[in-house]
Amino acid sequence: QHIVGDSGLPSLSWFKETSSDLRADIESARESGKFLALVWEQAGCYYCKQMREVNFAVDEVANFVRAHFELVQFDMHGDRMLTDLKGEISRESELARRNRVTGTPTIQFLTADGREVFRMPGYAKPAVFLAAFQYVKEGGYHTLSFRDWVKAEIKRRAES
Repeated sequence: QHIVGDSGLPSLSWFKETSSDLRADIESARESGKFLALVWEQAGCYYCKQMREVNFAVDEVANFVRAHFELVQFDMHGDRMLTDLKGEISRESELARRNRVTGTPTIQFLTADGREVFRMPGYAKPAVFLAAFQYVKEGGYHTLSFRDWVKAEIKRRAES
């Protein structure tokens, strides 16, 4: 299941390879009825490895993410040439800078129109990690901050 992706970074076999055009990547996710999540990593990133080997080893996490999201991995310091959502071509590292990716892992969640609706900067343990994907899938970002959504979910589950 662990492979080396086109980014040159360790990856998972079910991550999607980028088409090198984010507009096409979004369209692919949309056609599959899924959200696109950009997974920013870098070589030697301990927490990126934890995300892959700990979080995605939890079946509940992996199954939910795979069912509702297409994950495309990028290298924060990479040299691949990519086309962004505006049709501009630049290096992966320049795209990371423009997207304000300052550490890894960072996951950007995008809607079908290319709008970033949530960002998970840094590593989170599996339960919080899963909650972030649920928050986006369920549209919690429309009305609540992630923190308030999680509090509401905990309360809702306790009452049911």
